[in-house]
Amino acid sequence: MNPHEEWLFKADRDLKGAIGMVDLKLEDLAVYHAQQCAEKALKGYLVFSSIPLVKSHDLGRLLSLCVDLDSDFLDIQDALQSLDGLDTRFRYPDAHLVPDENTTKETLECAEIVLNFVVNKCL
Repeated sequence: MNPHEEWLFKADRDLKGAIGMVDLKLEDLAVYHAQQCAEKALKGYLVFSSIPLVKSHDLGRLLSLCVDLDSDFLDIQDALQSLDGLDTRFRYPDAHLVPDENTTKETLECAEIVLNFVVNKCL
């Protein structure tokens, strides 16, 4: 398996895990893994493009690097904005311990959009 394929493999596993966590009523963990799916997918594209790996969880920063290589990445900007910050938003006790059903559903859909987009770019 090529290095970018390993990143996409892990991204796919995060998405599958997120979907399974919804079935277990673990919505907070599901949205975390949805964000991780998108992050790993973008990093997979950067590795595919021979860009040195960036140690960042900032989806906006990762998107900017991808857009510098291919402006088509702007097509997934809205999906990434929906996912941005979900790596920490529900990880700690706060006013909202878990996301609502609509947020969870939208998050999973956005992660799937990002992953499918990146996989197609790496073909």
